Amino acid sequence: GYNDAPNEWVPMRRRRDYYDEMLLVWLEADTRIRQHSGNHMSLDDFCRRFFGGPAGTPAVRSYSRPDLMKELEAVAPLSWDNFFTERVETVNPHAPLDGIKNGGWALTYDDSPNAFLSAREKVDEADNLSLSLGVWVKADGTVVDVVNGSPAFAAGIAPAMRLLAIDGHKWTINFAREAIAKAEKTSQPMELIVETADLIRTIRIDYHSGLKNPHLVRLANAPDLLSAIMAPKAQY
Repeated sequence: GYNDAPNEWVPMRRRRDYYDEMLLVWLEADTRIRQHSGNHMSLDDFCRRFFGGPAGTPAVRSYSRPDLMKELEAVAPLSWDNFFTERVETVNPHAPLDGIKNGGWALTYDDSPNAFLSAREKVDEADNLSLSLGVWVKADGTVVDVVNGSPAFAAGIAPAMRLLAIDGHKWTINFAREAIAKAEKTSQPMELIVETADLIRTIRIDYHSGLKNPHLVRLANAPDLLSAIMAPKAQY
């Protein structure tokens, strides 16, 4: 099981990201319902129909896939069976991001910090370069994990290696981020000195796409459904 698996090569196993992916799937479902109904109906209306017991009281009821499709179609008569087949049963190369776009926002990447990821780094005690070089690294340069197919992976970097230096500087996350940002403006590969057991060698990584920190930006002339979806329901 997941809890018994080693900490290395987690991206290859996909961890428990089905939770995050289904959040995106249901976000898209919500935006579709809102768009189809002129913003008069939402996923909340489906939840009241599907989860609500008789006269609004709690009840335990079994259900099947057709039951789920029936209640969704009652709220918005769309091709829900195809919707879930494409997003759940079909293997896709990318996460389902249409809910963000339909919600009036776009996912972009740049060198500026992401507040959530910065906070997560403190909790995990590892610096996150997974979207650029493709590694998570401890403060002393020890590689925690590597993203399969990333520039670091292609260069031969693996978990438990130690990054000693980058572009002539002793490894620190600040120098690493500075080197990655500088590489956007040059065609020269970055040079890393790495330690594996009693071996020390130089690795060159030809990467020039920046830090790639994620951010959401508003789409012009598109309704902001995402803010409406995330608005609190309770009154304080």
